[in-house]
Amino acid sequence: METIAFQKVLMLPLREAMRRYEISFMVKELHPVSSQKKEFRVAGILQPAFASGKIFMQRGMADLERELAWFPALAHYDLLDALAYSVQMATYPQKEEILKHDPFSVDAILAELEARSMKPADDVFIWNKSPKLSAETESHAAMLAKLQKPPFNMNEEKARKLLGGGGYAQ
Repeated sequence: METIAFQKVLMLPLREAMRRYEISFMVKELHPVSSQKKEFRVAGILQPAFASGKIFMQRGMADLERELAWFPALAHYDLLDALAYSVQMATYPQKEEILKHDPFSVDAILAELEARSMKPADDVFIWNKSPKLSAETESHAAMLAKLQKPPFNMNEEKARKLLGGGGYAQ
C-alpha cells in the first residue's frame, strides 16, 4: 500500500478488519522513489522495464492497454502506477540461480540421461511416439474414427481402404 497522504489513514481500519475476521496478510508499505511528479516516476520505472523485456502482458487486459496507449494524457492511470510499484518490488533471479537450474546445461542433460538409464525400458517416456491401432482391441468403427483424427488425418475413403485392405474383417 502506498504510504502517502490518505493511504496512511487506511492502515488502521485494514488491520482492525484483519483482527475482526481472524485473517492475516502482510501489507508492505511502499514509498515513492522520489518527490518527482507521479507521471515521471511511473514513466521512469516502466519504460526501461518494458524496453528490456522484463514485463510481459496477458492478452485481453484492455484497461491496462488503454492506459499504456494514452499515458500520460489520462487524468488517472492507477493501473500503470500499480504496475510501476510491482516492478520496484519484483525480485529477479541472480545469474548464478538461473545457471544452477538451467535444464539445457550439459550437467542437467547428463544427469537426466543417467537417471533414464537407471529406469526399466518399459518405463521410458518417448514424446514423439504416435498412437498405435490394434485390430484386436478396437472395433472397426472406433479404428475408422481414430484414423480420421490427428495424427493420421485420413479422409474416410482412405481410412476404409486401409482397414479393408489390411485383412481386417468388418
